[in-house]
Amino acid sequence: MTALEPFDLDAWRAATSAARARATRALADKHADTLALVRTDAGDLDLPVFVHKESGLLFHLVPGGRFEMGLRDEELERLQAQYSFYNDADDADRMLQSETMKPVVTIEVAPFLLAVAPLDGKQLEWLRAAPEERAKLARGRGKKTFDYEKVAKLPAKAYLAFLEQSSAGEVENDEVDDIEAALHALGLRLPSEAEWERTARGGDGRSFPSGDAIPKNPSTGINPFGFADLGATCDVCADGAVATLEGIPRDGSPRPRDEHRVVRGGAANVWPWQGPGWTLLACATRQSMESEDGLLAIRPARSL
Repeated sequence: MTALEPFDLDAWRAATSAARARATRALADKHADTLALVRTDAGDLDLPVFVHKESGLLFHLVPGGRFEMGLRDEELERLQAQYSFYNDADDADRMLQSETMKPVVTIEVAPFLLAVAPLDGKQLEWLRAAPEERAKLARGRGKKTFDYEKVAKLPAKAYLAFLEQSSAGEVENDEVDDIEAALHALGLRLPSEAEWERTARGGDGRSFPSGDAIPKNPSTGINPFGFADLGATCDVCADGAVATLEGIPRDGSPRPRDEHRVVRGGAANVWPWQGPGWTLLACATRQSMESEDGLLAIRPARSL
């Protein structure tokens, strides 16, 4: 058995507490040079939380496994029953029946790490800085998002509150390439859109990060993998923006890009919702970065 097999979602659910602890420790030991294990209580499944030592960023482990990517017909029908009486029902219908979420594809994703929140303004400042300036910025910040030892010791309730209070820094379209290059230099990357949707669906195929009911606002709370308000920010993915899901890699890796990228989420950018803005919270909704005028968010990922 490899170190990653226990982090398949079905295997993790079936494992005993002792088996989970052994798997977590083996993973932490394997990556001890770059990651430190700081918690083991993320989400409903008590998943491990790591800090990336060089950047101080916190990451939750997202279990691997198979899921259906895209908007299923039965899922659309369940949503239509909820919004059929909305004033903007016709607009919502046009958006959710878009070919961008078709065809539904079965994806097999490997376990990976995803940042607990998009980078905030100070974290983006640190990332954009030259390496020799980063230590000075981190020392002078006094900001708890970089004090991972303090965050690691928070009681579970306080840790959840910390996640829900996180705020994203705004990124312009023309900054993304440079930010991606800076992430790569740290051994980090942008998530693929398959990984993003896997995380949002929480391992149970939910329509929104908060469940199957249409959310009342972009604050959707903590999902089963321990991520707060996923879908509120407009998260940039590594994939090239193409019109449909036809031909997407079945292993969850990103599609090569030509010019524009895929973005996921963004409901808070149109709050209070203009028309059916709530559709941006749907796990399957995908857009081209070309359609966004800044207000992008960067939520780093890391392979295992």
